[in-house]
Amino acid sequence: MTARSTGRTGRTITALLLLLYFGPCLAGTFVADQQTTVEQIQHNVAASVFLSRATFGSTTASIDALALRIASLGLKGALSEWIDLQYALPATSHKATGKQMEIDDREHWGWNDREEFADISQVRYRSAAWWHIAVVNEDQLRQRMAWALRQIFVASGDNSASIAFDKSGESRWLGGAGYYDLMVNHAFGNYRDLLEDVTFHPEMGAYLSHARNPRGSIVNGVQTFPDENFAREVLQLFSIGLNELNIDGTWKTVTDEESNTTTIATYDNDTIKAFARVFTGLAFARRSFYGNQDPNHKNFNEPMVMFDGNQVEEDGMHGERSDPRDFFDAKNYHDFDDKVLLNGVPLSGFSDGAKEIRAALDNIFAHDNVGPFIARRLIQRLVMSNPSKDYIRHVAEKFNNNGKGVRGDFKAVVKAVLLDEAALNSYVASQDGTSISFTSKGTEYSRLREPVLRLTAIFRAFYKEPNYPSNDDYPPTPLYKIGTTDVEYPRKYFMMGGTRLGGYHMGSYYEQAIYEPPHVFNYYLPDYQPPGPVPAYQPSAQIPNSTQFGNLLFAPEFEIMHAVTTNQLANLIRNILVPGEYESIDSEDGIITANQLSSYFPLQFDPPQNVTINVMIESDMSEPKQVLYPQGTAQPADYNAYTQYLNLLLCAGSLSDNTANTIADNISAYESTPAIQVRQAIIGVLLSASCAVQ
Repeated sequence: MTARSTGRTGRTITALLLLLYFGPCLAGTFVADQQTTVEQIQHNVAASVFLSRATFGSTTASIDALALRIASLGLKGALSEWIDLQYALPATSHKATGKQMEIDDREHWGWNDREEFADISQVRYRSAAWWHIAVVNEDQLRQRMAWALRQIFVASGDNSASIAFDKSGESRWLGGAGYYDLMVNHAFGNYRDLLEDVTFHPEMGAYLSHARNPRGSIVNGVQTFPDENFAREVLQLFSIGLNELNIDGTWKTVTDEESNTTTIATYDNDTIKAFARVFTGLAFARRSFYGNQDPNHKNFNEPMVMFDGNQVEEDGMHGERSDPRDFFDAKNYHDFDDKVLLNGVPLSGFSDGAKEIRAALDNIFAHDNVGPFIARRLIQRLVMSNPSKDYIRHVAEKFNNNGKGVRGDFKAVVKAVLLDEAALNSYVASQDGTSISFTSKGTEYSRLREPVLRLTAIFRAFYKEPNYPSNDDYPPTPLYKIGTTDVEYPRKYFMMGGTRLGGYHMGSYYEQAIYEPPHVFNYYLPDYQPPGPVPAYQPSAQIPNSTQFGNLLFAPEFEIMHAVTTNQLANLIRNILVPGEYESIDSEDGIITANQLSSYFPLQFDPPQNVTINVMIESDMSEPKQVLYPQGTAQPADYNAYTQYLNLLLCAGSLSDNTANTIADNISAYESTPAIQVRQAIIGVLLSASCAVQ
């Protein structure tokens, strides 16, 4: 049976959105009761704030568990312990997960040969794997760090978005997932190792065109030069930036005889040309007779190698090597002439192109800018958009030396980012009797949550088990069921790729497709500033270089927040939470359409007092248990308490009192089933301005 939404429901939600987005954005108040003390509330909020940064979204269980440790060990001790436990968890591979999803689908639907599977876009599995891992898997900190790194070392997956096999014998689309796995595998490793693997990965080689990049030569009397694309971006975007930096992220300057102060460029065009000559001679790894310069040959699943010219063995295959990047010197394709790199460091005397590339990467890694440059980027991605000079300095110092003489250690950097005093004290708690209010120290201590993180927060908070529909042509039970050991469900997945979130809609609707950033500058610029003044903001001298930008705040994520994306995101959240018209199911590939998400993914969670609700209101289902009526009693619904619960779970305490009261008043005044009231409350909280800002 179909549950239909009413016009009145839509009008109520629309009114809420208009008020909430343009209403005040102040932090909220919690009231203690017989079961929850003020101290417990403080621990809960601290846990929720931390988890909103270190994971893809809080859950009731994760908040409760971390709050207990905070009560026992203190704030910093508990958070440090949580990070160490995350460090110990094994990494989840996106490539392996996506590949297994494809295998399971083939087995389930009987797609035993490639022709039967040809009409199915296997590329969707890499996005489906990403959503599954972000929502379900335990290695949350590693995956959240990988998402941050992926937005620094940007490479679009367009080049590998193909179901064709490449010369590695695997589907080309797996190469994009393999590139993402670099971020996962190095999330707790070393920056220098990641920089090298990124440089040699074919996804990056195709994206920034240093794959098959030959040395300069004269062709028909015309001088050609190596491609400079990767050389520019590895310096500007992946490592040191455009201007010399102090360790606190401020620009170094020089003053001339006329008292004119200017910044100092980190490199010039000659430096770019030198690095472009370094990144020559690389080609896709060969696994065929035709050689790795065959124009139809692209191997996205193995590291690039130095092109070997005509040195091919009798069987047309490369011999086994311990490291495929180490064989053949490719003198005809790599430029071995002398070069001058950053800080005037000479590069000469090499006869092995791969070794020369590694020496050039060492030159980049040694530059003083790398620490503060990477520090600011990671702070922006994990904690706040406008880190102070002290915050950047603290993180950069850990990058430069982890305390044991190691440079570039991401474990030390992650702890520095998440446990800095600026991160732990980004809000002020004020107690008044049995109530406690949490107020942000200022706009500069926050960041706008990007669309992807707003959606993962919903799924992690509520969706515990996807439930696929039943009809004559579809399996009567869920094919992919999370959290079961039943042999009938050997693989458990949150979401398959046929859903709206698994495909291109994240890019076309919300401008944040997981594998397809629009350009090498990511989805948004790190120095983006929305037009217009920020109400009540007082310029801070603690924000590095802000005076050069008109004393305005940086807000990268606002670059993709505009009328279209905001409306689309609001519609999606409403479609997820409010039942709509059911659309037909493509039984051939199991695609579930957008409007069915709300019906086939039951909303389940465990609020306080151990009351479990399932906001699934199909007419043939029994009435769900009501969180609004605790323990099933007949006492009046406590709308304010429920909004307070949502504030902790979804907003980390940032929901303003005005917004919370508005939601509670609107829901209490609306005569409907408790399930609809619950849905409306969640929508109101999720789409509020104060909850959108972290």
